[in-house]
Amino acid sequence: MLNLPLLAIGGYLLLQLGIAAYANRRIQSETDYLLGGRNFGLWLGSFSLFATWFGAETVIASSGAVAAGGISAGRAEPFGYALCLVLFAVLIAAKLRSGNYLTLADFFAKRFGRVPEKLSVLLIIPTSILWAAAQILAFAHVVAATTGLDLSVALILGTLMVVIYTTVGGFLGDVLTDNFQGVLVIVGLGITLYFVVQALGGWDAALLQLTPERLTVIAPDEPLWGQADEWAIAIIGSLVAQEAISRILATRNAKVARQTCYVAAGLYFTVGLIPVFIGLVGFGLVPAEVHGDAFLSHLAQSVLPDFAYVLFIGALISAILSTVNTTLLSIGGLVGHNLIIHARPTWFPTEGSKILLQRLLVVLAGVVAYAIAAAGDDIYALIQASSSFGSAGLVVCLVFGLWLRAGGAYAALAAMSIGTIGNWVFQDVWQWQAAYLGSLALAAVCYVAVAVSGRTRMLMR
Repeated sequence: MLNLPLLAIGGYLLLQLGIAAYANRRIQSETDYLLGGRNFGLWLGSFSLFATWFGAETVIASSGAVAAGGISAGRAEPFGYALCLVLFAVLIAAKLRSGNYLTLADFFAKRFGRVPEKLSVLLIIPTSILWAAAQILAFAHVVAATTGLDLSVALILGTLMVVIYTTVGGFLGDVLTDNFQGVLVIVGLGITLYFVVQALGGWDAALLQLTPERLTVIAPDEPLWGQADEWAIAIIGSLVAQEAISRILATRNAKVARQTCYVAAGLYFTVGLIPVFIGLVGFGLVPAEVHGDAFLSHLAQSVLPDFAYVLFIGALISAILSTVNTTLLSIGGLVGHNLIIHARPTWFPTEGSKILLQRLLVVLAGVVAYAIAAAGDDIYALIQASSSFGSAGLVVCLVFGLWLRAGGAYAALAAMSIGTIGNWVFQDVWQWQAAYLGSLALAAVCYVAVAVSGRTRMLMR
C-alpha cells in the first residue's frame, strides 16, 4: 500500500529543492549567500523571522509539555519568545541594522576588536549547533511518527534533505521557503485545531477542559527562582540568536528592521497560542504515555482525516525546516566569514571562492548537528541548552555595546568569559535554580567594573 504521509513529505521536500535551485541562480556574492542581498521589505522579513522563530519547541515540545502539565509546563511558549522579539525591536534591531554588518560577530569586531569577535563566534557556534540539533531531532520524530520509519532512518533522511537544499539555496532560498512555510504553518495548525475541537464535541466541550490549575503560568510546586530562570533564558538568552539577527541584518533599512520584529512578535504570539491551546484541551484524546514530544503527532493521527493530516505534516515540517536551514547558514557565516576568511583573506580572493567555503561549512554544520541529535532524546533540553550556553556575556556585550560608549575589548572579554564560566559553575557545579540569571548579573557587573576602571585609569593619566 502507498504510504501517503511519506509521499507527501517527499513531494514537499522536492518543492523545497526547486525553490532552492531557483534562488541559487541569484547568488553572486558572499552577501547574497548569507543575507540574500540585504534588501528585504516588511512582508518578506516579518514572515521569514516568524517562520524562523517558530520552530520545534513551539509546535512539538510546547504542545506535549502543556498536555502533560498545563501552561506552566510549557514555560515560555509562546509568551517568552514573543517578548524576546519585542526586545529585539526595542533594543537591537535598528541600531544593529544601521551598522551594515554581515554577522553578529561583525558587530563585536567593530565595537570591541578582533579578539572579542573570535570569542563571540566560539560562544555562538555551540548554541547554534544545539539549536539545529533540536530541530533535526524534531523533524525525525515527526517523520517517524507519521510514516512508520525508524527514528534513526528518519534522522538521516531529514538531515540529508535539509543540508542539500540549504547548501544550494543559501539565504534567499531560505527566505522564500520561509514565507511559503509560514503560511502552511498557520493553515495546518488552524485545521488541526478545528478537528481537535470537533473531536471533543465542539467549542463548549473544549473550553470545559480549561481548568484553573491547567491555566496557571506559574507552577505551584516549583521554586519561583527556577521558573524565572527558564523565562530569562527564553526572553534574554535568545537575544543573541544569529538566526533571528540574520533576518534583521537582511532587511532594507533600520526602520524596516524594527518593524519586522514587531510584526513577527505579533504573528508568533498569535499562531503560537494554537499548539498551546491544543495541548490544553486535547490531552485526553491520546494516552498519557505519549504526552511529550510525540503528543501532537499521535493526536493528529487520531483525529484528522487524510487531507487534513497531510496539511498537518506540512505544517510541522515547515515549522522545523524554516528554523534549521537558517541555523546551518548562520554557523557557516560565522565560521567562514569571521574566522577563516578574516584569518586567511588571500585564500579566498573571489566571491565564488567565499561562496564555496560557505557551502562546505553548511554541510559540515549539518553533520555535527546530526551527531548531536542522534545522541539526544529530548527536544526541550536541547533548546534550553542552546539558549543558555555562553549567551549571558554575549547579551550584556551586545546591549551595552549598542547603547553605551563605555567599555572596550577588556570589558567585553571579561563579560563573555565570566558569564560563561559563571553559568557553568552556577548550573553544573553549585546547581543553582537561577543559574542563568546569576551568570547574567555577574557578566553585567564585570563589564561595568572593567569599563569604569579603564576610564578611571585614563583620567588619572
